[in-house]
Amino acid sequence: MDNVRPMLAADAGKAADLKWPMYASPKLDGIRCLFYDGRAWSRSGKPIRNAYIQQLMQAHKDVLEGLDGELVVGSPTSDEVYRRTNSEVMSIEGEPDFVFYIFDRMDDPNTPFSYRMAEIGKLNLPPFARTLPQTLVRNEEETLRYESEQLQHGFEGIMLRAPHGIYKYGRSTVREGLLLKL
Repeated sequence: MDNVRPMLAADAGKAADLKWPMYASPKLDGIRCLFYDGRAWSRSGKPIRNAYIQQLMQAHKDVLEGLDGELVVGSPTSDEVYRRTNSEVMSIEGEPDFVFYIFDRMDDPNTPFSYRMAEIGKLNLPPFARTLPQTLVRNEEETLRYESEQLQHGFEGIMLRAPHGIYKYGRSTVREGLLLKL
């Protein structure tokens, strides 16, 4: 997979304008990480710099190949999560205490999102990797309630995905509803 572009979210706008049902998850504020060709890559297509992270992830390449997620150092709801994660993940030296939160797989782009997540759920993930839980929301009221809960927990918002959506290499649109941020 040469220089894969991750699927990027569109701004959802008003929840009332969305198509239901959708899967919702907390919006993480770490470093985007795609694992392909046996290496961990950033959103911009550059290798993740930290040698320790690369070593750990490469040791589990058979399980992690094709997965898309977010690297987070420390609590995902900390006010300092992005600064701390960026500092430690982008430094060659050091052994950060990180989690790879997996929210999609990009190696089977035409398979619906709900099936991709079901396949991820079957994986025997290493201790540093976790599947980001997805919650089915059926209407505007459920979505706004879920968003409020996540904000109260300290997350910066929520992400929404169409259950039958494909994995698009590049930015999703509101009309497609493949990946939205609210």
